[in-house]
Parts: sequence; structure tokens; C-alpha cells
Amino acid sequence: MTDVRQATIVAAEWWTNAIANPTPNSFCNGDRTSDSSFMMMVVGHMLAEQNAASPEQIKAFRELLTKRIEVELENRSRVELDCDYGPCRLLGEAAEEVGIDMHLFPFKRRMHITSDSVEVKDGYDADWVTIYPENAK
Repeated sequence: MTDVRQATIVAAEWWTNAIANPTPNSFCNGDRTSDSSFMMMVVGHMLAEQNAASPEQIKAFRELLTKRIEVELENRSRVELDCDYGPCRLLGEAAEEVGIDMHLFPFKRRMHITSDSVEVKDGYDADWVTIYPENAK
């Protein structure tokens, strides 16, 4: 068995990086056939760039999210975090508490967290990838 604390840190760090470093692809909804989806990517990225979080907000978000995931894992065997076109409750509440704009959250991302693993689906058509432990397949 691995360290629960390490799993929560890896998970929180992944979401923190996603909102701290938005790219146009962060706002891809998976539809590669329509002009409106392309425009959504461009506008989403522009809004994210205009509403960037401060280094202090990023640090506070990472710390708060780590704690919140730990609390959730005390009560459940698995925590699921996601963003469709906006963050799930846990992500949104943590962001709101530290003043981070919701426009920073990427589209179509999902994460499963257990006490010994973290898996991410980084986009609509992405495969599930284990990011913790690192050597897992």
C-alpha cells in the first residue's frame, strides 16, 4: 500500500497545474468538426489568460485541495473530480474559497483518486492514465 498523503498531493498538483497553465487545448470539447468548437477553444483560452490566478492563489488552492481530498478519502474509498464545462463541487468550492476564477478550469477532464492511485483522463478523447504511482501501467 502506498501513502494516502502522496496520492492527494499528486492529485491536487495536477489540478493546480491545469488551472495555472491553461492552453487552447485546455478548452477543447472533443468536437473537431465544428467551427464553434474551435471558437470555444480560443475564447476559453482568452478568458483564462485574462483571469489568471496569482501565485498566492495557486499555492492556497493546492494546499486547500490537498486537504479536501484527504477528508473525502477518510469517508470514501474513491474520490472523483471532474470538469465538464465547469468544475465539480469540490474543485469549484476550493477555487471560490481562494478567489480563483472558474474560467481557468479545463473542459472534459476527469480524475479518480484512491488511497494508493491517481488516474486522469486529460480531455474528451484521451485515454485514462495512471499518474500515481508513477511506475504503474
